Amino acid sequence: SLIDIQYMHGLNKSPSMKCGYCGGKKENPGSSSWGIGAPRLDTAMYEEMMNRGWRRCGTYIYKYDFEQSCCQPYAIRLNVDEFQISASQKKV
Repeated sequence: SLIDIQYMHGLNKSPSMKCGYCGGKKENPGSSSWGIGAPRLDTAMYEEMMNRGWRRCGTYIYKYDFEQSCCQPYAIRLNVDEFQISASQKKV
């Protein structure tokens, strides 16, 4: 497996960021995460990290600390070969 780590950060608490789930309305709003910058990541390593709760945005890979975040994010994965766009999705 291949992962090319460019940088990493430890626990990152962001109390000022507005939560995308509750809008910061819950007690102790904000999120905490760990992250790494990985411009190269092979598919086997990517799959393993996703299965262990890591998420990706471009080359940034991160994992939430659920105990220090106000809401648990939800991962949505789908089989692209079986996906069919609906009429309402076409309008967006």
